[in-house]
Amino acid sequence: GGVTGQSRCQMTTYDIMYPDTAAQSGKAAATSVGEVEAFIFDCDGTLVDSMPMWTENWRHTSALFGLDGSFDDTFLYKHAGKTIQETLKILCAAEGKQVDYEVFFEAKEKHMADIFPLVKEITPVANIARSSKGNVRMAVVSSGPRDMVEALLKQSGLDHLFEFLVCAEDVKLHKPHPEPYLKAASMLGIAPEKCRVFEDADAGIVSGQAAGMQTVDVRKMEGYPLT
Repeated sequence: GGVTGQSRCQMTTYDIMYPDTAAQSGKAAATSVGEVEAFIFDCDGTLVDSMPMWTENWRHTSALFGLDGSFDDTFLYKHAGKTIQETLKILCAAEGKQVDYEVFFEAKEKHMADIFPLVKEITPVANIARSSKGNVRMAVVSSGPRDMVEALLKQSGLDHLFEFLVCAEDVKLHKPHPEPYLKAASMLGIAPEKCRVFEDADAGIVSGQAAGMQTVDVRKMEGYPLT
């Protein structure tokens, strides 16, 4: 293990939580892999800072359908890791209203094209992926639909780093269930205990832990965006 080379992007350190107990932890440099054979990253809020875009997108679309009374800047953070269908269901329940999901998501997608340039990489995490290319196998596990995940990674210039994507339509059960991360390990052909998960959402961390993988809460990393 250890940091290989002197480039700045390889000097990031982070805390690791081990699956047997979340209380047990260690610290690793970006390229320190030990027995780990795969790094598996969440997308939204982990590799890419898409929250400003999503917040504006949900606020705009919710207002069109009269659902904005329960939407504020904290709403998406509270429900990070959930699918868009689950998020809309919560919003409708909070407002006591029903909407046509297909029509809502069509309006949401149409608006998103205008604000997509707001998406940027989260540099301390993106640097881990870049500096680890070739050292470990890498995949992305997201609760988002595949076309959106691919677009986010391409927009932030990270799409070339990963062998596989596991997205909302690839699994029956979503985070915090372990199925998404277990699916990624299976696709990579690597035992779960030899995988390290990078996540920004509580549901994702629970998912990775339940899959028997090391987990890293990227929100604790130096340089992680606070807003």
